[in-house]
Amino acid sequence: MATQTMKKTCSILMIVAIFMMMFSAQISHSMNVEMCVKHCIPNQCMKLLKKPDPTVCAEACKKLCNKQQTEGEDYLVPAREGM
Repeated sequence: MATQTMKKTCSILMIVAIFMMMFSAQISHSMNVEMCVKHCIPNQCMKLLKKPDPTVCAEACKKLCNKQQTEGEDYLVPAREGM
């Protein structure tokens, strides 16, 4: 009887541990992307564009930061006006 209770308790604790690891990985990824976007907008995008627009910069930085998380380091190169 005690061994069955112990097995159930261990199973529940393992499931809880797995869920905690999954959520912590997701939170870590989202925090990294959020910080990247926060620093990208004023430091890179707004300085490169002639007519800076925060919404355009936010979208470009989100794409760049998500790509950096899955690949390697890239640099932001905004599109030229008139193209």
